[in-house]
Amino acid sequence: MGTVVTATLPIPMIVITGSSCAGKTSVIDILRENLSDKVEFVPEAASQVLAENIVPKPDILPYFSDCKEIKQSIHYEWLHYLQDSILKRIIELEHIAQQHACEHGKKLIVTDRGIVDMPAYHPKGEVGWEILTTTRVNHLTKTSALSRYHGVIVLETLAIHYPELFSNAINAERYETPEEAAGLHNKITQAWSEHSNYQMVCNLGRSLEEVGSIVESIISSALEKVS
Repeated sequence: MGTVVTATLPIPMIVITGSSCAGKTSVIDILRENLSDKVEFVPEAASQVLAENIVPKPDILPYFSDCKEIKQSIHYEWLHYLQDSILKRIIELEHIAQQHACEHGKKLIVTDRGIVDMPAYHPKGEVGWEILTTTRVNHLTKTSALSRYHGVIVLETLAIHYPELFSNAINAERYETPEEAAGLHNKITQAWSEHSNYQMVCNLGRSLEEVGSIVESIISSALEKVS
């Protein structure tokens, strides 16, 4: 039996997301420093799952170097079950945050990525995501997944306007090129674009501090509405 996921949760949640080198971690650190008395924070599930090696990467791939189809099949299966574990962890972390927020009087939850990010990372996109949510999670559709969140803020990766500044070293678990990071940004944007409270924060001509200030203003405005 899959995990039952409710479409709405008592404490409003806002997702902050973006591709590699979007400044997501730094922006969330700014919010933690200035708004932690009113905001509960959800860490990124993917980083936890990868660090814990919950779905070990197959070490037999080199033996199939001459058989592209087998290699692709093994790699797809690994990515599929990796996303499955990440999906489960996201749901778990969000419910823990809901409990903590209620216990400590927090008015808002900021989550580092969300369920709707998943199609951007699954090798089969929306189709693969639907396979996961149909077989693993009950009552979760694209519409109900979007409705879990009060809003979403997508941060632009440096790969869009400043590919020369893009660095893969920021997250050791990822090795995207600037082109791949820009492509992932487009997939994330597409995944969230149907949300009624979708906001993109562009970094063109802006420092990371300025981007953080814009996001903090958005979160502060949301706090005023729910207080």
